[in-house]
Amino acid sequence: MRWVTGQRVWGSRMLGGWMIKRFVDPKAEFVYVPNDTDPATVKDGTPWHIGTTAELSTHDGHAAWYWISKKYKLAEKDPVIAKMEAMFPLTRLAYVAMNEENAVIDDALPPGAPLEAAGLATVLYGVTVATKDPGEAMRLSGIIFDATYEALRAQLGRPRQTIDHSKHAVGG
Repeated sequence: MRWVTGQRVWGSRMLGGWMIKRFVDPKAEFVYVPNDTDPATVKDGTPWHIGTTAELSTHDGHAAWYWISKKYKLAEKDPVIAKMEAMFPLTRLAYVAMNEENAVIDDALPPGAPLEAAGLATVLYGVTVATKDPGEAMRLSGIIFDATYEALRAQLGRPRQTIDHSKHAVGG
């Protein structure tokens, strides 16, 4: 199936694309159009994350990835997706802050955000700096989201504990 989205691939469009490819349509073909494309003009494919009128676009205070997850019940089926959904708005805030003039990564994370959000925001920002090709950005971010998903899945259900860092080597 063809999925039509905006050509500026960044944070939330990356997450939405990964959700589609991993959980909804593994054979998804992404087609990139100008970001201001009217979703009603898309005749060959499913519009997502373009405009504000498409079912799977940013509207009502939620990004397109939220509507993708809701429509396909991704968080209901998978507790790892639920954790990613809780984390991603803070990742997005950090990501957006990093794009501000003179912003540095250390200052971008909102107070109380999980540490994973900082790491995820940093690598997603790196993807947008490294490539302007939307297909390549989507491919690279897919690898990052796959790795994040697997790391969170491996941690699921583990109780929190205090680690004695003095037992671990630091530095070279």
